[in-house]
Amino acid sequence: MKPLRVPIPANETSLRASIGRILAGGVLALSGAGEIRADTNLPVALNAGLTHPELHPGIDVGQATANYSADGLKLTVNQATDKAVLDWHSFDIGVGHSVQFVQPGATSVALNNIHQLDASKIYGNLSANGQVYLVNANGFISAKSLRSTPTLWSRRR
Repeated sequence: MKPLRVPIPANETSLRASIGRILAGGVLALSGAGEIRADTNLPVALNAGLTHPELHPGIDVGQATANYSADGLKLTVNQATDKAVLDWHSFDIGVGHSVQFVQPGATSVALNNIHQLDASKIYGNLSANGQVYLVNANGFISAKSLRSTPTLWSRRR
């Protein structure tokens, strides 16, 4: 599958415009799956950090950091700016594991680009106090019992 390349007009560099362009490719509804397991139990950041301005020229990617709990069961993403564009090598959440986005407020937005070669597997808990968008060109697989915050959106390009 060829990646979709859309030029960014000089006057259109907002995060809202970027989300619209990325999500224009289509929707994938989350559905239950049998014995498929997450490849990793928690998401893995792309390279050393979460934000990569070089991947998103002309866009303010914001600031965020991630911390893994000592027991390895939880990843906390601390978003320092109201809007952030985050890049992940993979974004799987295993059974009994959790990812929490701590954002400045309820109107904060985190756009998560997932550069994974297969579908993201979400079997654990995903929570946020703002809006979280997950984008994986290969889709998503989730447990039938998945509960997520109403402001979490999963889309496929």
